[in-house]
Amino acid sequence: MSRSGRIPITIPESTNVAIDDGFLVAKGKLGELKFKLDASTNVKLQDGAVEVKPKDDSKKAKEMWGTV
Repeated sequence: MSRSGRIPITIPESTNVAIDDGFLVAKGKLGELKFKLDASTNVKLQDGAVEVKPKDDSKKAKEMWGTV
């Protein structure tokens, strides 16, 4: 099983990322991407990176963490 969900996602310098009303919004030179966040995950912007973690130890939270 991959453990890549534990690694923060680095945001390139030319990209703006924000969390807005349940969506992760990324804007860059090639356009804009909006991704609806699941309520069972915690997503934080920190030090030029995006961190995703499950909210609790439930099976659903872990499954959704793996897909985000």
